[in-house]
Amino acid sequence: FVQRILALEPEEQQLRMQHMWLGLLRQYVAESVAAEGSSERHGMVERFPFGRRHRAENAVLYWITLLVGLSCIAALFVFSRLNAATAWLVWVVAACSAIGTAWFRKRGQHLATVLEVTPFGIAELDSGRRRVIAFAHPLLFRNRPLLRRAELVAVKSGEVLHLDYRRLGFVRLVHLVAQHAFGRNEDAT
Repeated sequence: FVQRILALEPEEQQLRMQHMWLGLLRQYVAESVAAEGSSERHGMVERFPFGRRHRAENAVLYWITLLVGLSCIAALFVFSRLNAATAWLVWVVAACSAIGTAWFRKRGQHLATVLEVTPFGIAELDSGRRRVIAFAHPLLFRNRPLLRRAELVAVKSGEVLHLDYRRLGFVRLVHLVAQHAFGRNEDAT
């Protein structure tokens, strides 16, 4: 529920929270929204990061899978007299933990990105690296509900930017892309 509120524009968030009839729920949602952060506006540039909760959850899961994997490998060396079935089970858990650790690391890098939207294009900032799609070029917008994201594709170059549903201000992000890239009025989308 809080994630749906976070996807809205700040004005719409406040309006929805004001219409909550249960005071405890209103307070909980307001505190959760405040703790997550928000999209930012600086002149013509709007920035859309991920919320703090998603980044923190991913970091915790990364460290848990890393520690489980290292513990399993250490157990194989310390308890060298394990029967074959147990040793193989521990080895499989260690391998799955290694795969999980790599996946959470890659996901953490994605969660650290920020999308910047201007009237001229959209850019993904990733620890010093910047991938840009200009709105002047032919674009394709695809919704991927099973992957919980939309994709903006530059037709000529094949460059793809993922617009993840979990980004703060996702609704505003889509409105801006539709308005700037496809020339639609915000109210029409």
